Amino acid sequence: LFKNLCIHQVFGANTDVGKTILTSGLVRASAAKKNKVFYLKPVSTGPIQHADDEHVRRHAGPHKDLVTARWVYRFDEPVSPHLAHQSFRESLRRPDPIIINSRSHPTALLGVHSPTLSGTTQLDSYRPLFLPSILVGDLRLGNISSTISAYESLLLRGCIVDSTLLFKDVNFWNISGLILQSMEHPPLREMDPSRNVLATEGHYHQLSSDNDAGLLGVLEHLDERHEERIRELHSMARGRLDTV
Repeated sequence: LFKNLCIHQVFGANTDVGKTILTSGLVRASAAKKNKVFYLKPVSTGPIQHADDEHVRRHAGPHKDLVTARWVYRFDEPVSPHLAHQSFRESLRRPDPIIINSRSHPTALLGVHSPTLSGTTQLDSYRPLFLPSILVGDLRLGNISSTISAYESLLLRGCIVDSTLLFKDVNFWNISGLILQSMEHPPLREMDPSRNVLATEGHYHQLSSDNDAGLLGVLEHLDERHEERIRELHSMARGRLDTV
């Protein structure tokens, strides 16, 4: 826990729930507030042009000079990390040493119980770090249970879930116990690549703007939770003395 370093790890309740999009939006919105932002992808698989860290850099916005996006391990094959490690170990690449001195958004691959390089679940692998978490949920029909299950799995392992982000869906809003914050769906993919880039950029601009549909309110909530933890830490000694 660092006073001037706000770190969150991002988990997804499932695959294809918009984890990369929402995390990229958080990075861009944070940079828009003149914060230095560090995005870390622990394990990246697949072609580099489709890598999440490349996507974050591509859509970092007008303050992209404040954004650093890195990875720890990268495999060229688009398969699960544990399969890539078993079958394509020769393609493993590692970056230069990493120094973090900014707001940071490490992001886990797929769901909370997806396997890591060693085969253990993402959640169990990252639990020793005890980083505050953001869960990207999925309220599409049939996936509400997976969101609740992922949330409960985080809680059962003692993780702190500061927020549950999701894209707006119709009618499904009462999920007891979750702090839900909803965002507008990204635009449908355009067949024309140039139009697709413009549409995606427009969506990120909306997410990082100061409006009801943006992520600045989410960042304020995350900052408040971080400051609350700092205050609790500083008050522990006084609380113990008062008890004695």
